[in-house]
Amino acid sequence: MRILIAEDDTVSRLFLQRLLEKMGHTVTACVDGAVAWKSYQDGDYRMVLSDWMMPEMDGIRLVRAIRAANRPGYCYFIMVTARTAKSDFMEAMAAGADDCITKPLDKDEIEVRLRVGHRILALIERIRGGGAVGSLAS
Repeated sequence: MRILIAEDDTVSRLFLQRLLEKMGHTVTACVDGAVAWKSYQDGDYRMVLSDWMMPEMDGIRLVRAIRAANRPGYCYFIMVTARTAKSDFMEAMAAGADDCITKPLDKDEIEVRLRVGHRILALIERIRGGGAVGSLAS
């Protein structure tokens, strides 16, 4: 699966990129939301993992832009954040995020949440009559 990462913290970005690539995904890692938005417009991504707080364009603005783009096929969006208040979670979900992962990042949690996202994408494809999405690692 092609996955887009938007993360301004170098350590977190490299951690996510390496983890997802080890899982067999094709990853594009961007240094902020503005670069990620450009990559999203130019590419075909089924999943986005985005930090909330970034320069140029934060994760909330990025998810809103992706939802407003109304492109064919659904893009599953996971917000990555250090924010832990219920109101933050509610804000991210209201903006269009499908899930939230809190920092510090945990390898096992990321893997499980990606599997959930893949199941949802596969179900959407089946409902739309497009067949299966493919393997989790495609």
